[in-house]
Amino acid sequence: MTLLILFCLLILYNFIKGTFQLETVTKTSFIIIPIYALVMTIISIFTEQQE
Repeated sequence: MTLLILFCLLILYNFIKGTFQLETVTKTSFIIIPIYALVMTIISIFTEQQE
């Protein structure tokens, strides 16, 4: 259990540290982020229609 908490804290630290630093935008992020947003939008539309 302690290892899981430590792992979550390390991931959280890595995410927070990267949020406030200026990073160069890669071509991969130009592709992955819109595709992820599109997939999540489609999934949420279908789940809302089923309810």
